[in-house]
Amino acid sequence: MKVQVLADLDPNGKWRTTLAGYSTDVNDELARETVDPAFILAFEAYRDEAQQRFVQVDLALKTECASIVRVSTPLHRIIEELGP
Repeated sequence: MKVQVLADLDPNGKWRTTLAGYSTDVNDELARETVDPAFILAFEAYRDEAQQRFVQVDLALKTECASIVRVSTPLHRIIEELGP
């Protein structure tokens, strides 16, 4: 479910099709009574793909925050110069 929320935030992302396929595989295996060794491989692929997407989003957010921090000091200086 949490992966679906992330996928919905990036509707044009190529990664979401791959992740959706893995999600289906994982859900199918969870519905079974016995665990197939292929399930372990499917789950690992699913987990790795989701983790990679998280890392990409995290890096993008950190980059954006760093950009905001860089303009923060000059912006505060301008506001102070303008006075109350």
